[in-house]
Amino acid sequence: MRAPLLAQLALAQAAVGDRRRALASLSEVARLQYEMSGRPTSGRCVPGSSRAALACRKGRTLALLGDRTAAIAALRASLEQRSATA
Repeated sequence: MRAPLLAQLALAQAAVGDRRRALASLSEVARLQYEMSGRPTSGRCVPGSSRAALACRKGRTLALLGDRTAAIAALRASLEQRSATA
């Protein structure tokens, strides 16, 4: 549950120009995703917690920070992780 909140925090930090904290928050999101990757899920959907949603927030954050190449890569990853009908 922390990953979506940290991703939103990173976006807010980038919006106010706090690059260091935004990147630290994104690093924490990545760490949490890695830790949770092998654990079973409860089957309940937590809004904004999908890998696609987190990748989208990462892309938006990186775009605000001016890292266009990384932002495009994250947004492409977000699209690839979504179903064709989503």
